[in-house]
Amino acid sequence: MYLVYALSFVSKLIPTITNNGFYHLLGDGAYSITEWLLTPYKDYGNLSNAQIQYNKHLSATRVLIENAFSLLRSRFRQIQKLEFHNVENTSKFILSFCVLHNICIDFNDYINSENRDDPEPVDPLNIFLFRRCF
Repeated sequence: MYLVYALSFVSKLIPTITNNGFYHLLGDGAYSITEWLLTPYKDYGNLSNAQIQYNKHLSATRVLIENAFSLLRSRFRQIQKLEFHNVENTSKFILSFCVLHNICIDFNDYINSENRDDPEPVDPLNIFLFRRCF
């Protein structure tokens, strides 16, 4: 998987999009850490407590982000068709969708699990966590 990524045009664009490390992406262990990509420490049984905590926080953050984007994609399907070319515009769009999502929650307009892309039922706790993260 990493070789496919390394040879893709995306790997050449990411440093520019992330403003050479000013912004960061979160990745899994399949990727190497870079100036702009945060990945977990490889665990060969000798991680320090700080490294173990870092891995736990990184993993929890990635799960939270994935759940948030799943909720947004379910509520606002047009997100899948948008093309984002820079971090500033992407951030503005995502925050706008989050605000709209929160307004929907305030008006008791929850996402119906049958309308979601994934088979998991919507957990009200996840909606609450998502709402509080942004």
